This record gives sequence, C-alpha cells and structure tokens, in this order.
Amino acid sequence: MAEDVSTIANEGTFHALSRSFAMIIVSEIGDKTFLIAAILAMRHPRAVVFAGAFASLVVMSILSAELGHILPTLIPRKWTQACAAVLFLVFGVKMLQEGREMKAGNEKIQEEMKEAEEDIEGDEAAHDGT
Repeated sequence: MAEDVSTIANEGTFHALSRSFAMIIVSEIGDKTFLIAAILAMRHPRAVVFAGAFASLVVMSILSAELGHILPTLIPRKWTQACAAVLFLVFGVKMLQEGREMKAGNEKIQEEMKEAEEDIEGDEAAHDGT
C-alpha cells in the first residue's frame, strides 16, 4: 500500500516536471531571448553566452516556481486565477500589437537586418584578419 502511494507521488512529480519542461521549451523557442542569445553567440564565446543564458533561465525558473508556490497561499485561489487570466490577456494583446507594428514597419526591420548583417560580416572579417 505504501509503495502504491509512493509510486503515484513519483508519477505526479515526473508529470509536473515533464510538463513544465515542455512548456518552457515551447515558449522559449523563437522568443526574443532565444534570438538575442543566438546573436550574442555570433559575437562572443559560445560557452560564455550559453552559461549566461542558462544561469538566467535557472534563476527565472526558480523565481517563478517560488511565486507559483507562495502567491496562492497569500491570495485566494480565485483571485490568483483571475490575475493570471488578466495577465495572459494583457501580454497576448501586447504581442498582437507588436506583431502588427512589425508588419507596418517592415521597411525598418529590413534596414535593421541589413545593419546586423553588415556588423556580423565586419566582425567575421576582423576575426579572420581579412
């Protein structure tokens, strides 16, 4: 009987771990942070960029897990869920607005991409000595 309870608890823990891992992977791929790390890795040592990005992800994950544990004990569950829904809505609307601005500012984006490519080519030329 005690083994059954332990097994169920372990399965619940593994399920929570795998679910949080999957959600972080899905939400971070293609995120601004992902792109910034890729650009930084082109200019600086990859190991240093990876260490910084990984450390910041660990810190943010710990902070969010602690807040997820503490807030429901301080604020009633109903209010916590309502606040989470409002925050998702606000950030979703913000992302949609940024997307519309990106479509409208396509010329500006092309200009920035050209500048970034020139900088990268200049860095590569300086690195190669050509």
